[in-house]
Amino acid sequence: MEIATLEILRGKLARKAQDTALEWAHKNKATIAPEWNRTNPRFPIA
Repeated sequence: MEIATLEILRGKLARKAQDTALEWAHKNKATIAPEWNRTNPRFPIA
């Protein structure tokens, strides 16, 4: 998944699981990138 856009780049999920994951990601978008950057400093998200 592309964190900045929430686009699924590879793989598939059942529709219900995808909807649930995307709903959660939209609600938590402000937290996802900083947490990713904290735990993956070699691959930061701008």
